Amino acid sequence: MDRERAHIASEIRESRSWHSLAIRNVISKLGSDLSALREEEARSLVFASIILFELTFVFSCRSQSQTILSLGLTSNKYLVAAVLSQLMLLLLILYTPSIASLFEVSPIAFGNWSTVIAAGISGFIFAETTKAIAGRLRR
Repeated sequence: MDRERAHIASEIRESRSWHSLAIRNVISKLGSDLSALREEEARSLVFASIILFELTFVFSCRSQSQTILSLGLTSNKYLVAAVLSQLMLLLLILYTPSIASLFEVSPIAFGNWSTVIAAGISGFIFAETTKAIAGRLRR
């Protein structure tokens, strides 16, 4: 049992680091040079991108075969409320100095939000496109 737990913990650590590397790669492909930013600024971009990735991807995870267009974005009111509350917490973390210092992040400049949003919705777009193509192939 302990071996199994250790294996699962190892897989979780691997997936988290892979996820972070993937987001960093997407951000750099979008034209933001993370090495040119202060460490806290770069951490903020990656942190916000990962949070947005998860919050948008959850809408795609509601169904393995139906796209968001067929399910409806607001058909699950509790999910929408949860995502909006998480977005508010993200903004609170980034823009409240005492909380930001705990997470070692800094406010994201307005011009960098386009990069964060693009990186954040990348998983959602990929999953929804895959489902749409699979749906057409099934017909």
